[in-house]
Amino acid sequence: MLSTLILFTSIEGQRQKEGKEALLFLHFTLGCNRTIMVLKFYCFNYYGFYVGSFYPRESNVSGHLLVRQVEYYLDPQKRLTLAKEFVSGALFHIRRNLNYYRNRGKQVDEAIKVVEACMERIESCRSITELMSEEGRAREAYYGAFNEILALEQPFEKRVRRPPDNMVNPLLSFGNSLLYTATLSEIYVTQLNPTISYLH
Repeated sequence: MLSTLILFTSIEGQRQKEGKEALLFLHFTLGCNRTIMVLKFYCFNYYGFYVGSFYPRESNVSGHLLVRQVEYYLDPQKRLTLAKEFVSGALFHIRRNLNYYRNRGKQVDEAIKVVEACMERIESCRSITELMSEEGRAREAYYGAFNEILALEQPFEKRVRRPPDNMVNPLLSFGNSLLYTATLSEIYVTQLNPTISYLH
């Protein structure tokens, strides 16, 4: 798979009315198998939110799997079980990243303690709302450690998206956009339907 990211601005439409230029992120993916070449692209708006995508007609579709996905979404316990796995995976990698910087002399011990406490409480969460609360606490501690990790001149205080108020926020949005498109591309390889969400 070959991936290319293209950024461009436009002064047409809504942004022009507000006196700002619109920023559109386009992420192109070019893939090829034995007989055909496939072009996919994903669009993100000025604030880094997913707007839409062009994707070739689905050929790998399973009605049975779609029914099972919906079944898991509609059953609160099954949905919570899957959501806990997603959050556990995310917090595992947040802790891993913080440990990486701690091993290189950065003072991130407090953030690691908060993330580990949230990880321990995941299993006792009884609802998606409680689970998202734990995820939010862990991410807040993680983002708070960025001041130490990046040695910022202007402190990074909180996650702000509309519009971003410092240089870390657009970098996070940009990274999340890349992660979203990579994840979506992998989901399309399977028979899973990416429109069914178990966590957010």
